[in-house]
This record gives sequence, structure tokens and C-alpha cells, in this order.
Amino acid sequence: MKKKELAFFMFDVLYLPKDESFVLSPAKKTGGFYVNTTFMDKTNIKDLMDSYEILNQLAFDLGGKINLAKNCFIKPELLEKMYKEELEEFALLKAKYDPSYLITSNFFETYFPNFFSLESSSQKKATKA
Repeated sequence: MKKKELAFFMFDVLYLPKDESFVLSPAKKTGGFYVNTTFMDKTNIKDLMDSYEILNQLAFDLGGKINLAKNCFIKPELLEKMYKEELEEFALLKAKYDPSYLITSNFFETYFPNFFSLESSSQKKATKA
């Protein structure tokens, strides 16, 4: 990563205590750390995205999760792996309280396509019929 042309503007590390039981909280089961990176405009975008890919995989390998509150520069497949248990729980709640899949968002459809895309919800409805 030292070879990448990254121009850091800000680098924050904050402690996250164990959170309340919100289904998609990255600190639901245990405390952890929140790492926020901000870069200058002159940063090479390809190098930045390559670096995020390395950091995201490292976080996953160490049992971590990225925070869903800000920009997510992660491949949907890896994000679904990070949040697999939580997404399964969330999908059950959604099926119970929104069986017609009326409430949705571009974020969920983009980053969790195997759980919340229009195609997956149509398949689930067809399977139930």
C-alpha cells in the first residue's frame, strides 16, 4: 500500500463500544474501532479503490465490519459476507413486517442484492406462491 499514490487529508480512529441490538450495527455483538479516511482531491482514484479493496478484505479476515453510515467503497459480495448473520435476521424481520417489499432503498438493492434486490424479492414471492 505504500506504493499507492494516496494523499491523506484526515485519518480518524474512534472506539465503538458494544452497541444496542440494532440489527445492522457493526458493533452489535462486540466493541471495536471505527476508522475513517479522507483523501485530497489529487488522490489517484484507482489506487484509492485498490487500497479500499485490500483494507476491506483485511477487516473481514480479522472479523471486522465496515460502518454502513457513510460512503461504502466495497464490493457487494464482500459486504454481504461481512453482514451475513445480520442480513439473514434483517430479511426475516422484513419478510414479517414488509412481506410485499414496499419499503426499499437503492443502498440495500445495490449492496445487498442477494437479500433485497427487486429480483431476489420477486423470487422470494414466487417461491412462496
